Amino acid sequence: MSYADAFRIDLSRTACTRPKREGDLVQLGSNNGITYEIAAIRGATAWIREPRTWRGEALVPLSRLRKVADAPGGRHRAA
Repeated sequence: MSYADAFRIDLSRTACTRPKREGDLVQLGSNNGITYEIAAIRGATAWIREPRTWRGEALVPLSRLRKVADAPGGRHRAA
């Protein structure tokens, strides 16, 4: 049994079609877990990390991310 199966974590694609940019706050799948910040985007892959601790970094397909909020202060980093 995998970790995702044991804790019933949904890692499938989301129905979120909102554009995602660097600095936006996102969550994985349809879960209400940890909120991550998009540090960088390259093609269809995003580098995400926890915004307060800078830990929990991962490379994730954009299709698995659900946008929670725009970049704090309404500012996005230059691409």
